[in-house]
Amino acid sequence: GLIVVVSSSSSDSFTLQKAWSYAKPVVHKVSGCVSVTEVGVAFEGPSGATGRNSTTGCPTTGGNELEIEGDNFGWASATHISVSIGDALCKDVILIIPHAKIRCILPFGTGENVGVTVTAGEQSGTAHLLSYSPPTVGSVSGCGTANGAATEDCPRAGGVVLSISGQNFGPEEPVFMVGGVVCESKGSLGNYNGTSQNMAECVLPAGSGSLKGVNAIQINGLISQGVSLLNYVKCKPGEKNVFNTTLGYFECKGCEAGFYSTIEESFTCTQCLMGSYLEDPTTCTPCSSVVPNSLSTTNGAEGIK
Repeated sequence: GLIVVVSSSSSDSFTLQKAWSYAKPVVHKVSGCVSVTEVGVAFEGPSGATGRNSTTGCPTTGGNELEIEGDNFGWASATHISVSIGDALCKDVILIIPHAKIRCILPFGTGENVGVTVTAGEQSGTAHLLSYSPPTVGSVSGCGTANGAATEDCPRAGGVVLSISGQNFGPEEPVFMVGGVVCESKGSLGNYNGTSQNMAECVLPAGSGSLKGVNAIQINGLISQGVSLLNYVKCKPGEKNVFNTTLGYFECKGCEAGFYSTIEESFTCTQCLMGSYLEDPTTCTPCSSVVPNSLSTTNGAEGIK
């Protein structure tokens, strides 16, 4: 609006000066992804609206057409207007309704409650009314194939390169976790595409166990829900899990002499008791089933004489 400035050089003479000043832009509605209305949330601005609208679930790859509504956006054209989503500029800005509505193309990005900033001239206004989608992990490969989406029989010592596919990984390569342990990035040797954002590689950490959750963590963004898509190699019958405090994971070790196990992934071995003998590390056989009326006189017997 017009501002009149009164200045004086003496007590008897006055000079009138005029200058133009634009009011600060106010953003109160953003749409283009999944719209959410916050009823009764007040904000400044001459529009008098009592609720504001945000948009969520925006793809991290960008590309959606956004509409931004508010006040004091200017009246002439979009040449004096810029729109930022976080730190990234919104592309192809068009002033649809003077002072009140802008259209632009969503840039790449990540994060929740990201600031939407409209700058008109030298004045800016920001409202945190946009959230990008969290990442999702759809499949993991690199070891044996389990069911098309998961991978199994992964070496407990790690070191295998995993290929992870999904959506909304973000413009920068995300951090991946396998069972709560970081899956190291391949760095410059990787093939991460910050445009498609749907495939990445990392190096399997050492570990053990089944149904390990695989998570993606966006840079400056959100974390995916853990999806059980990875199994380390299982201990066989005749073996048991023994925790290696130095390595930090369970190793498969054969049962002690005179002991056996009959199932995969056992954490204990059972002693072959008196009257039976250990046929192999998985089988404790009654002596009488081999030699009638025979028996062993000690626990853990390993043969018949």
